[in-house]
Amino acid sequence: MAVPDNINSFEDLSALYSTWVVKYASPAYEHPLYLVWYTDTDEDQTDRLLSFRTGQIFASESLNSFKEIILAEKSNLVVFDNLHGWLENFDIWEPVKFYTYDVRFIINSVDQEDFNLNFFGDFVNLVNMYGDYINQDSRNSYLQVYADDELIRQVWNYFYDNIFWPGYSNNNNDEPFDIPPLDIDISLLAIKVKELIKMIEYNIKIVS
Repeated sequence: MAVPDNINSFEDLSALYSTWVVKYASPAYEHPLYLVWYTDTDEDQTDRLLSFRTGQIFASESLNSFKEIILAEKSNLVVFDNLHGWLENFDIWEPVKFYTYDVRFIINSVDQEDFNLNFFGDFVNLVNMYGDYINQDSRNSYLQVYADDELIRQVWNYFYDNIFWPGYSNNNNDEPFDIPPLDIDISLLAIKVKELIKMIEYNIKIVS
């Protein structure tokens, strides 16, 4: 097995093949799940989740057996260009997650009305991942209504308008910047967030 030049870690391998392991932790599951998120080699460099031909999202509870599980399911998966190279070198280093979608934290934050910077970042990343899944397959278009919900978009826009872009502009400045209060129906937002999460999990297929 030839290791590509300048690859010294699992993180390097993932960056080379634009293919990452992401962790999904939710109260719906006893154990966290592991998914594959990747940037395709198509003209638009579309971000996608490794999925079955049925459209369901591939997931496993075992990171230690991740490669073997993917290979066993390969004929049932939508195989992308970089998957082979990524898997070929997968066992050289201990696999590590690139990011954690902490759904437990998001749900608890909404229920407790505890909206800190970590919540907004995690919430927006989850919505963006949901959008990647919608856009990767025309069969998922029915899910768009949940992403387009007025309250979901309001929180999403609030993050970029008041936290992300101001923070980006303020990157070289240690001075804090003001964040306006979020004026929103919290109880209704909690319902909408849980609906979106439910639709993600409805489309996950766990294999072991």
